[in-house]
Amino acid sequence: DAVGADGVGKMQGIVTGAGAGLDSTGAGDFTHQNLYTLIESVDSAYADMPGSGFLMSRNMVTECLKKADSNNRFNRLFYRGPNGYEFDGHRVISVPQMASVAAGNVPCVYGDLSAYKVRVVGAPRIYRSLQPNKNEMIEFYGFWDADGELINSNAVKKLTIAS
Repeated sequence: DAVGADGVGKMQGIVTGAGAGLDSTGAGDFTHQNLYTLIESVDSAYADMPGSGFLMSRNMVTECLKKADSNNRFNRLFYRGPNGYEFDGHRVISVPQMASVAAGNVPCVYGDLSAYKVRVVGAPRIYRSLQPNKNEMIEFYGFWDADGELINSNAVKKLTIAS
């Protein structure tokens, strides 16, 4: 679970490793302006990278689609394009493991998602299989330990829903 892993006994996830972007303006709510502010909180060297975009919970995507402007018209900034959802031209990836839009949760991150790297640690271990396969060939299995603690907190920021 590279999204929400906590770094305690398992890899650090993107949400845990993301830098502090901003808190929303209202408890359990957000505005489209919050999404723009989140974009602006990411270092510009990363915000304009081809890998940049949003990771959002399904609940956040649903709430974005419901947002209306002051004249009660649906905001056209969040839409479904030919390649999935987008917010004003920024791609949106819906991730079921992310939290809902509820007070204290992080339902959205933005940034250069390729900045999340899995770091290989230690040396590879090779084990010989004790059971031959159908062709009676000897099989070997390789293992390499890894962790996910190489997220650049300047490249990915999170939106925290105000409590």
